[in-house]
Amino acid sequence: MKKSKIQELLNKYRWHPALNPSLLTVVYVDRFKGFSSFKGDEIEGVGRKFVYLKSGILIPVHRIVEIRYRDDVVWRKF
Repeated sequence: MKKSKIQELLNKYRWHPALNPSLLTVVYVDRFKGFSSFKGDEIEGVGRKFVYLKSGILIPVHRIVEIRYRDDVVWRKF
């Protein structure tokens, strides 16, 4: 199966030696809070349907609306 754009981006920022995952911010739609975010260094794994956080929380990929590195937006859903 082909990787999603989000999956490719998150893995790039997690594993590229010149990039710092703690500077990555992922914004997503939370069903209860509205918008929420997490940092790249909180990611345990990235699948096609979910982002797995070290805390045990699963974030559905379809709820991700923005990915930022430092203050630059590298991907936006809308």
